[in-house]
Amino acid sequence: MAGASHHFLPHFLLRRFAVPDGAKKGHIYRLDLKSGTSVAAVPKTEAAKRHYYRLSVELDAPDGMPSPEELLAMIENGAACGIQRIEGGQQPTAQDREYLAFFVALQVRRTPAGRAQLRFMDELVAKLTSELKLQAPKQVHAMLMAGEPTMTMEEAEAQRLEMLRDLESGQLVVQSTPDREICLMFNGLDSIVPLLVSRFDWTAVSFPEGATLVLPDTGLSRYDPTPTTPQGGTGFASSPNAETVMPVSPTLALVIRPGSGRFAVAAGDEDDLAELNLRSYASSHACLYAPSQEVASDLRSAAKRNPVAIKERTPAPETMWIADEADDVPGRRVEFVGHTVNGQKRARFSVSPLARGGQRIRPEDLW
Repeated sequence: MAGASHHFLPHFLLRRFAVPDGAKKGHIYRLDLKSGTSVAAVPKTEAAKRHYYRLSVELDAPDGMPSPEELLAMIENGAACGIQRIEGGQQPTAQDREYLAFFVALQVRRTPAGRAQLRFMDELVAKLTSELKLQAPKQVHAMLMAGEPTMTMEEAEAQRLEMLRDLESGQLVVQSTPDREICLMFNGLDSIVPLLVSRFDWTAVSFPEGATLVLPDTGLSRYDPTPTTPQGGTGFASSPNAETVMPVSPTLALVIRPGSGRFAVAAGDEDDLAELNLRSYASSHACLYAPSQEVASDLRSAAKRNPVAIKERTPAPETMWIADEADDVPGRRVEFVGHTVNGQKRARFSVSPLARGGQRIRPEDLW
């Protein structure tokens, strides 16, 4: 983590997939998903960006408070110790489980794709909140006229309507910042991590020597064969059958499923190996990593032979569903717009009576 170049896929994890011996010892093969070429690379310089976790000067942490880089280093070191313990055939300690849960939760958010998702949702919520606030004329008028005492009520109303139109049309854009992305990476982990420890089963799946798992550029794969809603996103618990898999070496993967907090070990076979590697391919955004060029090329060929399998295993992005209009008729399916980082989609859902009876937020409530 030290220095100006910060890894979004940890260096210690990349090293685990490096060539173990021979002329390319210590190198890792990077398969470019777009071109299909694979080249030997040095783990130290892979999956890294300059000043990726650096906060602005005005947001520097107070004395004694660890920086984002230091926090990530602590979590990575703790996770690495837990992985070594599991590889040695030992049960992970409670602290190991906690570090591993922090590591997995952060890995979803810290990659460029993960941070793009955070940025998109941050901007979407800010835009929707601003639009809602602008629908409270009295409060908007008071704010505008306080800033410009000579403004008339008619001028304030015209400006309010103009801002609302500009927001809705996209002429007025709400933008997040790298600082906010970094802060959002850590937001809510205090509630997510205990759930990953106590309400998810963790299985260490080992493969015999000679088998070779690959490492996606996301650090993990997410797959849900039975999503609760067909157009929903893929998450840790998007359905009882959702699986998150983190390959930690060419012969060991941690499989995380909704459950009761148990830890188990299992042996994987050739079919399991092929399945997990297809998921890694489908979950990768730009490239994936392997300890040999042959493994990378063979996986590329397998993926190209079966594009349907890759599409089925590609994680769906997080979606925020918003109803176009309120509909209080019980039993009537309501049309929602789903906002994702990849665009919008529409679907109709039946709304629970409990949700229908919930408290609605009025524009005035946001002031």
